[in-house]
Amino acid sequence: MPDPGLHICLKTPGCSAQWTDRGLIPLFSLLVIVGYFVAFHFGQYTHPGLPTLPFILACCGLLWFTQPGEPVTKLLSTSPFVFIGKLSYSIYLWHFPVFAFGRLTNLDGVTAADHALWIVVTLALSAAGYYAIEKPFRFRIPGRAFVATTCTATLAIAVLRG
Repeated sequence: MPDPGLHICLKTPGCSAQWTDRGLIPLFSLLVIVGYFVAFHFGQYTHPGLPTLPFILACCGLLWFTQPGEPVTKLLSTSPFVFIGKLSYSIYLWHFPVFAFGRLTNLDGVTAADHALWIVVTLALSAAGYYAIEKPFRFRIPGRAFVATTCTATLAIAVLRG
């Protein structure tokens, strides 16, 4: 649970309804997440660690307590957020090499403009990867054919490597 006091409240009849029925936990969680992105410098701290604990707990609160029809759910269900969600795996794959090579090419110091450029490049590569690779494989190839091809390719690589 996010907080022992909140855990006790959620187990107390009537108390949890005040927080969950009004959507206060998801709203508070979203505010903590946005606040961390605005004010917290993640690069200065090790992760996981105590300074990142409120951010992690806010993510858990958002996942555990968000219900259909709430304002936070409606916000996160808008097309820009859904699009970012669809790209999330590609973003995960592309962000590290883009930022790593970006830092290598800017040894004299990284500016906010550099970060903005790297974010744009990451999103562009992610969208290209999503539409060119991920979407065709996930939605156009029948499930059994995809599994058979993947297993055959994996077995072939294992045999060739010896």
